[in-house]
Amino acid sequence: MAYPALVADRPPPRRPAPKGNAIERSTGRGRPVRTSRMSVESASPRPSRRPQLAAALVVLVVLLVSVKLFIGRRPGLDPNTRGSSEVAVMFTEAKTLIRQGRWAEAKLKLEEIREEDEDYETRQLENYLKVVASELPNEARFATAADATAKGELGRASAALAQVKTTTQDRALTDAKAALALRIESRRAEARTMLEPPAKWEGLLALSEDLLVAVPGDREAAEWKQQAEQAIARGKRGVTKVVTAETPWLEAQQLFKSGDVTGARSLAQRCAKKHAKCRDLENGLAVLEAKSRNLEALGDGDLLTLFKLDKELAGGVSSETSKPLRTLVASRYFLKASKAKTSGSWAKAVEFGRTALEADPGHAGAQAILTEAKQISSELYYRAYQQRDTDQVEALKLFKEVLAMTTPDDPNHVKAQGYIERFQAR
Repeated sequence: MAYPALVADRPPPRRPAPKGNAIERSTGRGRPVRTSRMSVESASPRPSRRPQLAAALVVLVVLLVSVKLFIGRRPGLDPNTRGSSEVAVMFTEAKTLIRQGRWAEAKLKLEEIREEDEDYETRQLENYLKVVASELPNEARFATAADATAKGELGRASAALAQVKTTTQDRALTDAKAALALRIESRRAEARTMLEPPAKWEGLLALSEDLLVAVPGDREAAEWKQQAEQAIARGKRGVTKVVTAETPWLEAQQLFKSGDVTGARSLAQRCAKKHAKCRDLENGLAVLEAKSRNLEALGDGDLLTLFKLDKELAGGVSSETSKPLRTLVASRYFLKASKAKTSGSWAKAVEFGRTALEADPGHAGAQAILTEAKQISSELYYRAYQQRDTDQVEALKLFKEVLAMTTPDDPNHVKAQGYIERFQAR
């Protein structure tokens, strides 16, 4: 028996296709069914990284080429030219030579720099070359002065230093003048030995003329020159020990110096009517004899006047008969120097100490005061030098104290004199 169909035999209803990547569910157990589109998409490979690697490689190559070019331009690698760093070293060497006053060497170094790199520090290089050009003549003058000073050629040394015009070598100029001052004093001492019997008149004449060139108007050198010329003239006429009518006072001075007061007075009286110097000598001997009778009663000033008169009558040195006078002068003026030192008046202490030492060169107390004063003067000079730019009024005062406490042969004396002249010229 055939049963009728309960449900019509027809296909299942159509369902719309899933959109995009939506998962199509089965009508059975509900598990997702992968579509052909999803299979194709999931199977496609990831994007390639080759373009990125290529770009990085290009950048690396560019960097390597840049570094190579930079290294190729480094100073010193080019065999045909020197690099800027080497030129800088040369410039430093040139400036060192300038500071040392070696101007000829500095000029060669600066010109070498300009040849190597004409664009290197153009303005500075030109300024240095101008300074070198102005200082080069001074280098030769300093060399001449040093050579002449060493040889005792005072006039030549003085003339060379007088030509030095400098703005950068003030210290060198001051030192050269100080060295010359010391040499002048040593030559003076040499001249005095030439007066001792037997007198060396030819040598004294040459030395005194040289001194007068270095120190124009120097009284002592002028007297030596006159004595030497007169002695040489007498020698050429064949005169031996006979005193000529031209300079009889010189013989009288020699007699007084040796202690023969009576003979000196007699000779001065004989020539007094004809020669004024003989009359002066006669009057001076009378004054000295009268005042020397009671030395202890004389004041310090009178003692000093008498001491100087004795030296003048003896031709510039103390006579043999003046020992009591010299001893008293040394004692009195040492006490005055000690008091001035205690009160802090160093300039006066030095002045009085020098007088005491002049009267008695072996006076230990006076020498000690002068030695201490020399150390004090150095300290004062240092203080003045430190204040020369910040307090010129105080510096000028201190420089003047140094000048009063030192002798012309002291380097601090010369330097202090230079600063005083500069301050007063402003």
